[in-house]
Amino acid sequence: MEESIDYHLAKRFNATDEQNFRSTFQCLSGEIILKIFEYFNTKEIFQSFSNLNSFLTSCIFDQRQQLHVYLDHEMCYLPDNYSSSQVISLHMNNVIIPIGIFHNLKSLSIVYRNEEKDECLQMINEVSQGFNKYF
Repeated sequence: MEESIDYHLAKRFNATDEQNFRSTFQCLSGEIILKIFEYFNTKEIFQSFSNLNSFLTSCIFDQRQQLHVYLDHEMCYLPDNYSSSQVISLHMNNVIIPIGIFHNLKSLSIVYRNEEKDECLQMINEVSQGFNKYF
């Protein structure tokens, strides 16, 4: 014997449930927000979430956060609120900075113009010398 299911009632119930159980980004815990931030680089986090409210601002600058930093002409330095030890991924687009301070890097990409070749090679040598100290 097959049971009869009233699909219209189920749809109405689901719609009512969705209306009663709304949540917002602000309802998430700090730990979940930090996990979400792992999918963004710091520039995207600042552009998307800064100055929304004090809770999100505190999450943005949480010292437990591991950072994916994208530096370019718009954001050419690591913000003061962050520590270089938080940076695990660094992408530099036509920006020359000392990269030896980033001790926890797992990923590094450098894009540069041809006239910056010497400075770029100097940065790479700096990193390789620091790497050789450990091995």
